[in-house]
Amino acid sequence: MPASAPASPVVFVIDSDLAVLSALAFALEAEGYRTCAFRSPARADRSPDLRTAACIVLDQVLPDESGLDFIARLRGETYRIPAILIPSAPPLHVRLAALDMGVPIIEKPLLDDALFEAVRSLIYAQVAERTLTA
Repeated sequence: MPASAPASPVVFVIDSDLAVLSALAFALEAEGYRTCAFRSPARADRSPDLRTAACIVLDQVLPDESGLDFIARLRGETYRIPAILIPSAPPLHVRLAALDMGVPIIEKPLLDDALFEAVRSLIYAQVAERTLTA
């Protein structure tokens, strides 16, 4: 029997575009996730819920620091949160850096269920890993 995701996992959404941010939060909540939405990494970083989030969905071009820099900083603090990068037409160096970090890229515009499938997959993998190491 496959591991199931925790009830209403929290997904952090970080995007400086308010329309995109609101739409993503709404869509993820419709999928059954609780969301914490922020327009910058600095604001997300101040949230006490960040270290317990199940996943982060974020843009690459953000105020204060890039999406990948934010994830690298969190991981440098030994926090291995799963993340999904949602840039628009990312250049090759961003693609390679994300690949090296194990961060999937789903490009905007988000036209199908690829983002939801990726969030689900990362959360299930995290639950399965916890189950195996418990």
